[in-house]
Amino acid sequence: MPYLKSAVVDLGLPDFINRMIPIVEASFQTPVSNTATSGAVTTGTINPGIIFTGKTYQVAVEAVIPVNRQSGTSVGIIGQLHFYRDDIFPNTLGRPIFASNTNTGRPLLGR
Repeated sequence: MPYLKSAVVDLGLPDFINRMIPIVEASFQTPVSNTATSGAVTTGTINPGIIFTGKTYQVAVEAVIPVNRQSGTSVGIIGQLHFYRDDIFPNTLGRPIFASNTNTGRPLLGR
């Protein structure tokens, strides 16, 4: 939604909707074994969800849907909460560690 509003077309949606990002993640695994008796069955999940980005935080919620019986039989849910420390504390944690006080845009050596 942020890309749609800034680069394609602004649909005039509320700010709450414009801060949402729909996502779909896919995770698959196929084990490799050295024995003939163990199977090499691919397992995985499809994770559709939504991310809401605020000014100083991000909240995400995804469903975890198994792709086959070996991956599981129930649908799960996963959530994330991220804080942007550099935006929360711009004068302490948000400052660069190795930076000069003035940046003239000129090379360090020479004119």
